[in-house]
Amino acid sequence: MQQRAGLAMMAWMVLLALPWLTLAEQDCMLSIPLSPLHSTPRANVTLPCHARSPHCTLQMITWSRLISIEEAETIVTCNGSLCEVTASGYQGRVRLATSQSHNSSLILTDVRLNDTTRYNCVHQWRLGDVFQKSTIAVDLNVTEQQETNTAAHVPMWYYMPAVVLVVVMAVGLPLLYHFTCKKKSVAVLLYPSTSLDGRTEPRAMQNDAAGEVFYETVNMGDEEPRDSMAGEEPHIHGSPLPVIYSTVNEVSSGPNS
Repeated sequence: MQQRAGLAMMAWMVLLALPWLTLAEQDCMLSIPLSPLHSTPRANVTLPCHARSPHCTLQMITWSRLISIEEAETIVTCNGSLCEVTASGYQGRVRLATSQSHNSSLILTDVRLNDTTRYNCVHQWRLGDVFQKSTIAVDLNVTEQQETNTAAHVPMWYYMPAVVLVVVMAVGLPLLYHFTCKKKSVAVLLYPSTSLDGRTEPRAMQNDAAGEVFYETVNMGDEEPRDSMAGEEPHIHGSPLPVIYSTVNEVSSGPNS
C-alpha cells in the first residue's frame, strides 16, 4: 500500500510539473523574423535572434552561415559571456547585440556583397536535467544601392518658374517690340531752291514726330547743306515748286524718338 501511495504521489507531481515544463520550453523558443533583411555594402546590420521570454537562460549560442544546401560554416560560438569567432572572413566584424541572456542577436559590421546568404541562430538551454535546442534562420540580402532617377521624382512645381518665363517672353517680347520699335511713315516733300551762286538745289520739307514742319537742304554738290528756319517754305521767285513726293519709312529707336 505504501508503495502504491508513493507511485501515485510521484505521478501527481509529474502531472503538476508538466504545464510548467511546457511553458518553460515555450519561453525558450526563438522568435522567427518576419521578413528577410536587406543591406548595402559597408553598412551595419543586426541579425535578430532572441527567446520569447526574458526568463529563459541560454547556455550556448551558435551563429553559422549557409555555404551550400548541405554545408554550413560556424561564425561565432558563445558559452555564457565568452564568445569565439571561428570564421576567418568575419574576424572583427561580428559581436552580440546585447549581454542579455535571452537575446543573442548578432551585429554584422562592414557588410560585404558576399555576406548575402542564410544565417542560422542556434540556442541551447537547460530544462531540468535536459538540454534543449532551438534554431531559426535569418536571410540577408546585400545589394548595391541603386541610383534613382531624380528627374522622375521632381515635382511639377519645380518647373513652374521656367514655364512662366517662357510664357512671359513669348507674349511680352512681341508687345515690347510693337510699342517701342514700331515703324512710322514720314512724308517728305522736295522743293527746288536757288542758291546764292545761281545753282538749283533740292530742299526737303517733312513732318517730324511732333507734327511740326521743318526744312532741310539736301546737298547736291560740294556745297555744305544749309537748314532753313522752321516754318519757312523754300521759294523760287516767290512760289513753292514741288517736284518730288516720297514716303520714307523710319524705325524709331525708342518711345521718345
